[in-house]
Amino acid sequence: MGYLRKIAGSPYWQAVFINEKHVEVQRSTKTSDREAADLTLNSWAISAQLLRQDNLCLHRRRAVVAEMSKLVGGDTTPLITFESYRDGYVARSCAEIQTRGNRKSGLKAFALFLGENVKLPLEDIVKPHIIGFRDHLFALDREPQTVKQRIEVLHTFFEDAVIEQVIKHNPAAGVLVRIPKDKQKGTAKKRKALSFDEGVKLVDAASVEELVVAMMGLDLGARLGDAFGLELPRINLRTGRISYWVEKADIYLEVDLFPATLPLLNEYVQYHRPKTDSPLLLPTIGISSGPDVDERKHKSELTGACTVIHELVQRAQIGELVVRKSGTAFNTVSYHCFRITNNNALKMAGLGTEWVMWRLCQKDKKANKDYDRFNPDNAKKAIFGVLGFKTDDTVAAASTSEDVKAANDGSMTFLDMMELIAYARQKLLAIRLGHNQVPPKPQITMFD
Repeated sequence: MGYLRKIAGSPYWQAVFINEKHVEVQRSTKTSDREAADLTLNSWAISAQLLRQDNLCLHRRRAVVAEMSKLVGGDTTPLITFESYRDGYVARSCAEIQTRGNRKSGLKAFALFLGENVKLPLEDIVKPHIIGFRDHLFALDREPQTVKQRIEVLHTFFEDAVIEQVIKHNPAAGVLVRIPKDKQKGTAKKRKALSFDEGVKLVDAASVEELVVAMMGLDLGARLGDAFGLELPRINLRTGRISYWVEKADIYLEVDLFPATLPLLNEYVQYHRPKTDSPLLLPTIGISSGPDVDERKHKSELTGACTVIHELVQRAQIGELVVRKSGTAFNTVSYHCFRITNNNALKMAGLGTEWVMWRLCQKDKKANKDYDRFNPDNAKKAIFGVLGFKTDDTVAAASTSEDVKAANDGSMTFLDMMELIAYARQKLLAIRLGHNQVPPKPQITMFD
């Protein structure tokens, strides 16, 4: 394995051994004690031999070498790997940095990319790993915004390790993700705002509980998990004041429902809601929600909620199926479209961005701007409605050109929203009175 020797002018024993590159080297043991020097020699020689072998995986060799070096130096501190530091980081980190869901999913994706390297010492994760992960995500046809978010999560994670003095440098620093400009922004396929006609089709196709969760999503602009987790005891059916859990912000948000929604809820609760002790507003399709709910159970139930909306959209025959290059597909209509529609309707009604952000429980103006679906038709409809003018048939006919159709995302106005929610209540009344057919489709009269 090697041998010890003395050299002139030094009181220390010199260790001579074959290093990991198959080269004989000599190093000072920094001790004049023969027994201690012999222990150091053996440690160096065995470590070098392990590093020369190919029959052990890389992370195992590095871990053994690191542990031996610590033991020789008298350090019994356990080895900090990416895997072990990640678990502690997620448990103690704050929601203000990134949301818990984003952190966990981002670090999990990186761990899957690392494979067996998750057991490497944290300091052995270097910039090429981060760059490789970024390029790997692009190869999977992930959106640039998604890739950028993943890298930002890693940057925050490793910066925390630098602050804790676990590592000296942040390997994610300087790793860039360029967001290409969309040259066809008007025709890009993305989640759309709902038109009034699409809203009517949803109401017609919905069951009782599906109808309620759809209209609550339209009123609150709530996300899927938040809307399906609404609790009846937190809704004042007299005043319309509602408090509901917003998972992403980690708070209970208290707002007032819009005028048309309260009669809908009273009709549903008094005559249609199943008799049960469950606090959920939707006891059949609702999901557990709140700060104390088991995360795994919540995610499992969330999958069921997604299925409910997916099947509703299919029955209503609205939206467009878009297939990505990777083969994955999405419908341009999803539950999040209620949130987008709410944002546009309130802004077209003249409300400021800050108020809309408060009601949607958003902290980022950029995220709010991404919901905007402005086009000339929407502006004309909103402004003419406020001023009490009729639409110009000539102008309306001109808006049927292919270019305008491609750019039109069809967001309903606030008055459209109220009319649609009132139509949903009429459907509940018809069901209670035993009518086999839904009430006549509403006619928007704001321009008459």
